[in-house]
Amino acid sequence: MKINEFVEVSFKEGATFIFQVDSNEIIYQCSPFSGKEFVSVNGKLVSESQNYKLKSNHKFMVDGVEYEITFESKDLIKGRNECSLNKEGVLVKLYKLKYIKPPKKPIYYWIPPIILGALAGIGIAQRILPIWLCIAFGVLAFVLIFISELKSSIENWDCEVVDV
Repeated sequence: MKINEFVEVSFKEGATFIFQVDSNEIIYQCSPFSGKEFVSVNGKLVSESQNYKLKSNHKFMVDGVEYEITFESKDLIKGRNECSLNKEGVLVKLYKLKYIKPPKKPIYYWIPPIILGALAGIGIAQRILPIWLCIAFGVLAFVLIFISELKSSIENWDCEVVDV
């Protein structure tokens, strides 16, 4: 999911942060599954590592100037992360990424799955409906809930950009 033109986040693909400094484009990418991290400057890989720590640093030089990218998971439970770029020890830009908990669903949201589940249960208990139809109702109720929960949790990231 693209949050803005400089930050992209995905549970599957990880995170990408783009920094525009002077005439350079510095890109930091990380994966939550493999732990791989990559830093490239103008398309050329300058730093790479693999770790599962809560904080990582990448120091590199561009045209004789020292840069450092720091990625830190501030709170894993609440989903707060920060990615910063320092130039010669001075903070240039900071991205504060946070996961926004989706709002609770209203009661009418649960009515269709409850009705399907009740029909499946009553159909099996009273032997009114064939078993295959009762199982289909139960599976359909589960699929409805699963898909709507998945859709509502995808677009819930926010990014605050701090320019110095």
